[in-house]
Amino acid sequence: MLQGSLKMLLDPRLRDLVEIRDSSYNWPLTFRRHLFEWEKEELLRINGILRGAPTFNLQVNDLALWSAAKPCQTLVSIFYNHTNLALGPNVIFSRWVWINYLPPKVQFFGWLAWRNKVKTLVFLQQLGILDRDSSTLCTFCKSQQESIEHVLIFCPMVWRVWSELLQWWGVVWVVPRSIQGLFQW
Repeated sequence: MLQGSLKMLLDPRLRDLVEIRDSSYNWPLTFRRHLFEWEKEELLRINGILRGAPTFNLQVNDLALWSAAKPCQTLVSIFYNHTNLALGPNVIFSRWVWINYLPPKVQFFGWLAWRNKVKTLVFLQQLGILDRDSSTLCTFCKSQQESIEHVLIFCPMVWRVWSELLQWWGVVWVVPRSIQGLFQW
């Protein structure tokens, strides 16, 4: 959290969040918990980016402005369109993730899976949240590393569920090789 948490400030302005020392800006970022090593590295990187930011006039009120915005366009639709443009050929996957008749939590989980950001044991160990000595074996089968591909596609227990579900629907399919392949199905 930032010092003078944004939640506590009703109308936060940059001048409320920055300290000026010898004509340079300092962003006093404080947090509620101790940071992991990878978070400390990210914080140093963010501070470097902020130090390289253009100077700004603290006497003028600031406001958030997205130059790609069109009148009456929501921020969510702007980010969605921007993401699709930036991803190029992956646009097809994002269309499969954001299916309107799915509950929002399912859509969000699909998006996390598509971006390979589901918090599997392997992912948590890479972030440093789990110790290097912790087991990353799949919770269901205990035979493979718990990666997103394994949990959603290749785990024998999950495969049994997929098979029963697809048989019930009367669908025949071939196992996809990746999460993206699952979305193209």
